[in-house]
Amino acid sequence: NPHSDSQLKVSELTFGDAIPKTIDAPSLFINSVLPKDMAGHFLFDGEHAERISGEANKQEIHRAIKDILGASIVSQSIYDLGKVLDKQRANAAGATKDKKVEELELKIGEIKERLETITQKIDNASTSLEVNKKEQRDLQSKLGNVSAIKELKAHETSLDNLLSSQKREVDSFKSTRQNWLSSNGKFLFTEEIKKVFDGIQVEKTDDENKYPVDKNLVKDLLDKGTCICGCDLKVGSDHEQLLRSLLDRSKSIEFEKKVNRVKQRMNALVEGSTKVKTSFFTDIREKIEAKTEDISKTEGNLNEVRERLQNSNVAEIATMENKLALLRTEEISLSGAITENRNIEARLEGEIRGYETQIDRFAYQSQAASKFLAKKKITERLKDRLDLKLKEDLADARKVINGKIKKIFDATVRKNINVRVNEDFSISLKSTDGIELPKSSGENQLVGLIFTAALAEYAKVRKNAKDQLLLPGTEAPLVLDAPFGQLDGTYKTATAEYIPSMASQVVVMVSKEQGSENVLSILEDKIGSRVTLVRHNIGEQGDKKPEFINVDNEDIEITKYGSDREGTEIRQIKYG
Repeated sequence: NPHSDSQLKVSELTFGDAIPKTIDAPSLFINSVLPKDMAGHFLFDGEHAERISGEANKQEIHRAIKDILGASIVSQSIYDLGKVLDKQRANAAGATKDKKVEELELKIGEIKERLETITQKIDNASTSLEVNKKEQRDLQSKLGNVSAIKELKAHETSLDNLLSSQKREVDSFKSTRQNWLSSNGKFLFTEEIKKVFDGIQVEKTDDENKYPVDKNLVKDLLDKGTCICGCDLKVGSDHEQLLRSLLDRSKSIEFEKKVNRVKQRMNALVEGSTKVKTSFFTDIREKIEAKTEDISKTEGNLNEVRERLQNSNVAEIATMENKLALLRTEEISLSGAITENRNIEARLEGEIRGYETQIDRFAYQSQAASKFLAKKKITERLKDRLDLKLKEDLADARKVINGKIKKIFDATVRKNINVRVNEDFSISLKSTDGIELPKSSGENQLVGLIFTAALAEYAKVRKNAKDQLLLPGTEAPLVLDAPFGQLDGTYKTATAEYIPSMASQVVVMVSKEQGSENVLSILEDKIGSRVTLVRHNIGEQGDKKPEFINVDNEDIEITKYGSDREGTEIRQIKYG
């Protein structure tokens, strides 16, 4: 707003001075204390905390870390250099005056239009997926609170986890079996093959007294009716009968050779089988069969539980179960659409790079385009250096923030689990053995609160950072709006104990319900000032009931009627 400075007045009171000094440019002063890009990350909104840890909000996490890192100048420079590159590439292409280049430029333009559509589809599907998951969490929360099905829901979750574990075991067994078969499968049938071979050996022994005669030669001589010595082999003659008798008393030379080859291979196979424990295959097969039987039982039990849940006598519960089933199906569809469109996006980006490379080749052959290419090369190198620096700085920032998240999480969370910002800037909760865990609404809120605190602490660490491209961090008040909303009693207590250490000054905004005696008693010796919001209405009260808040046994009216103004008053409360 260009008129903001005329409407805003800021005074600075230096220690030792009696009279505050008015600051001429308040917006500039505020920006120097709390840069605009960082300001939004010092406010935690407990009512919408799940958006921070949602699967579809990786970009929000990425942007938050980038803002706290003070990377706005670098990001803007990279964006501007990209636009300059597009312009230089277009200038180089135009200078070639080549129709092929014009065709390639048209193709690139068409692909970019398609990319915009694909990107929009991904964004829409990601938003829908986040809404879907929130609806699932809400339904699961409602179902979990219904006493009639609470035990069944817990049993369903347990069976679902067991089924997943059993399927992973079977997959592992099958993978092990496949690897073993690839190397040793031939030895499984050694014993059966050897029995057959031994039978052949017996027949061979009976054949030992036969002559090693080439049967094909004997048959050819009989067909011709003349021996190689010139003797007549007329049918029925003594010579013919003698030669024909050789067929019955001869053995095949080729067969002899084949038997010997088989014998050599058989001996090698037998020798190899002695070195391999074929019982391993039997053991793994039995494990697969046993685990598959367990899966069938678990699936049967799970189907029975789900059927009981869906066929509940409470109509509302059945409706919620059916809705949850539809949401699960929709989640699979949306996730598949996102993956498919991301693959298309990557392919189209690859096509653009390919066409741009072709344009560059044409441009290099044009003297008129050479000056634009020289500038383009310099711009590319500069953009690549900034890209690399930003990636390295973000990776370092992510590691530091993960360390701070772990420290805060260990101090406030009762479960033995790990939470971290992944390389793709999603936030995950995992068990100690690396299994992804679902987040309850309370844990979603707690993760969001911890991430906000970690960002504020990181900004404070970078307060005096000196970098040619990155802005320094800052130390600013951390504002927490409804931080206890969805937390259970244990989490509320642990969070209340940790809040005072989240920043040098913390502003906590709570409703009457959230500001319970237990929470306030924990914060009591840390409270420097307390205020309440009083709503003023010009209209009359009529039949509306008065609203009060009790502080130290004093009732304070927080809704006033018949006022001379419409709005909200921030009123300080005497405390202690």
